[in-house]
Amino acid sequence: VISASIAMPGPANGQDIREEQGVMVVRNPRTPVQVPGRPTGFSLIEELTIGRGADENSQFSELRSVQADSVGWIYALDGKDRVIKVFDPNGRFLRTIGKMGQGPGELSAPTRIILTPKDEVAVLDLGNSRLSFFKQDGALVRELSTAKWLFMRFRVSCQEEIIADHAAVSEEGGIFYQLTRFSPDLSSAVKIATEPRVIKPNAVNPFAPAFQHGVTWDGGVVWAVNSRYELTIVDPDGTTRLKILKVPEPNRITPADRQALIEEDYRNLPAGITLDIPTNYPPLWTLIVADSDHIFVRTYLKDMKGGLVHDVFDPEGRFVSQFSLGKEEFAMMARDGKLYTLVREDEDGIPLIKRYGMVWK
Repeated sequence: VISASIAMPGPANGQDIREEQGVMVVRNPRTPVQVPGRPTGFSLIEELTIGRGADENSQFSELRSVQADSVGWIYALDGKDRVIKVFDPNGRFLRTIGKMGQGPGELSAPTRIILTPKDEVAVLDLGNSRLSFFKQDGALVRELSTAKWLFMRFRVSCQEEIIADHAAVSEEGGIFYQLTRFSPDLSSAVKIATEPRVIKPNAVNPFAPAFQHGVTWDGGVVWAVNSRYELTIVDPDGTTRLKILKVPEPNRITPADRQALIEEDYRNLPAGITLDIPTNYPPLWTLIVADSDHIFVRTYLKDMKGGLVHDVFDPEGRFVSQFSLGKEEFAMMARDGKLYTLVREDEDGIPLIKRYGMVWK
């Protein structure tokens, strides 16, 4: 079953690659380009779905994160139940990791998990203000306090450095966002990038600028801010290696979109708080970096079936293909030729995990 709509690359019209101030900059057009001698696109073939059926161990209350290790075991963070569920490559339930609580190895308000290059399961727990690291069998390895920072997303590089975006406060008392490379024990930090945080009194912006990031196989960092279509790749030593730009499609937020957003997510705003909805959607939503260093960017653009378009960039920064996933489905990890996704709710209101085979052609 071909599960994704694929846009095949066309002529390399409009692509511009040049060095600017010592940094290679790739400017991409709105449509994918043909790279001679390279695959022209890929298909997603659905292989596995977890979440349906009578077995409660294979059901989820609230999926927040999905990852897979080097042997194909699948790890799913259930934020409501405050556990990580582990499945084998065939989707058979194996065990849980963690439980509700504040003691060692317990979880209070877990928001994200990642698999480290050593196949440790790392959990960001906002309730306990810490990162917890577990072995594949569930044994607790170590915990690191994050009380000094408000981590939002994090990654672990092959050098075991921790890459995280978080809120920070300037000397003047202003709040801004920062992307930081921390040492493995969080004892030292190097700033990668900052982004101003504009706050309007008594208003909520559902599309406020935020960092999206991932790590490359050699420990580099790919980062972007969703308010502009510009990806930056920084080497482990802090040197900017590459900038990837793409001409964004105009994507207006319609009155129907506004109403749907209010009904789905903002029906119960406190009295006196307004919703500050911009005229257009941001040019990008999220990104992940595959183990091949291809970058998958989720946009807000819809295809003809209502799915959301994902742009695919090769390791050299060229826009080479596109695919679509449903509105409620998020790409979480791509490794070993597989794409792992999280479906917040299907048409029946059921949270699901899906695994696809990625077939280049």
